[in-house]
Amino acid sequence: MRSRVAIVILLAALVGLIVISTAVLRARSDQTTQQLGDSRIPIVTNQLPSESGVIPVELKCEDAELSAPNALKKLSCVIKNNTDKHIAAAAMNISITLEKEGQTSIDSSFLTIETLVHPDFRSEYRNNLIPPKGERPFQDLPTNYGDAVIKGVTIRVDYVEFTDNSTAGLNQAGLRIITNIREGAVKYKEWLIRKYNQSGNSINAIVPLLEKDQPIPHDLDIRNGDQQQGVIFYRNYARKTYKTKGAEGLIKHLKQPSTSVNK
Repeated sequence: MRSRVAIVILLAALVGLIVISTAVLRARSDQTTQQLGDSRIPIVTNQLPSESGVIPVELKCEDAELSAPNALKKLSCVIKNNTDKHIAAAAMNISITLEKEGQTSIDSSFLTIETLVHPDFRSEYRNNLIPPKGERPFQDLPTNYGDAVIKGVTIRVDYVEFTDNSTAGLNQAGLRIITNIREGAVKYKEWLIRKYNQSGNSINAIVPLLEKDQPIPHDLDIRNGDQQQGVIFYRNYARKTYKTKGAEGLIKHLKQPSTSVNK
């Protein structure tokens, strides 16, 4: 199982927030899918169980585009909130069915939409939540599968988290991934506060640490790629805050203790 990151539209300008998913497609009988580039195959969507005849959180997907039999060019979907609650986070499972030398295998990954990441984001970016009846687009990244042929794609909602702390989905991996992203953000803020205090509260000593080309600090105890994404999200947020609100805007956060956002 892999997790990848994809862009959440409302946060893209702020932190380049990424979401992750896994889809399984069943092969179209059309031979052009096997022989020609720039072809399409339908995405199979496994929806959540209906409630009173309504799918609470619904997937709507276009056909997947292939640039070659072994290369996924574009996978584009929309998650629709048919409930009367706000969605804070969601994880989609994407399964790619592959065939190589007569053998079939599944490439599985998760794409997550995390609208808040850290409490510091909440007061300023409440509109990142997916509102009742609202929609949020997401895309998977282009992927080449070497000498394996793509036979199908299936997508399902693995986990949904609402702002009232209720959830939906089988939750095979979604909550774990989202929790790790949030933990990475918390770890980075705690590290940034330490650096700020050690510098004698010098904001000039902190700002260079926020640049995109800075490596992930070794003393953060980052345990996986999802926590690393949380680090990147918070660093981007802090840099954006400094550029738009100046030193005082960033110092406000550095003077506040970092708290977990886990539900």
